[in-house]
Amino acid sequence: SRQTADRYLQRIAEEKSGAIWSLNYESGLSRLTGESFHELNDPTGILALVTDGSGSVWVATPNQLLLSENGQLRNVWGRAQEPEFQASALAPARSGGCWIAGGGRVRLFQGGQPGETRAVLDGETAAILGFLEDREGGLWLGTYGSGVIVLDPGGVWRVLLGILVG
Repeated sequence: SRQTADRYLQRIAEEKSGAIWSLNYESGLSRLTGESFHELNDPTGILALVTDGSGSVWVATPNQLLLSENGQLRNVWGRAQEPEFQASALAPARSGGCWIAGGGRVRLFQGGQPGETRAVLDGETAAILGFLEDREGGLWLGTYGSGVIVLDPGGVWRVLLGILVG
């Protein structure tokens, strides 16, 4: 629809079927198949959208993690399973699944279940805005106010502080 296409987009992801998912800055989620957009009204407050290595689309709200199945979103983890669950950012996992940052932790979800916890962070280092997994399995986390944190596969981390050039 024109209304969907005219909104500012912040994320786009393609699932293995070829359908395109888009997330706009008003937290509106749409799925494009063929030439038509289908807006998904649930859930509210969507923060992140990524495609994993197997072509599945993952979506996060502040308190739940969802996975695309047959053009619909299925809640795979959230406050029902873990009362303190919190999400702030997602990154695709090269092996399938996704990495999720939130509640001071960075951990892997595969098959809808939590797996490895790579790190427990606190204070400003826990304010992760976006991140990715590199080809060696390291995680690069962009934080709010604490530079870039690099987590190696063993969980050892280092902080790279940025320099502003004017």
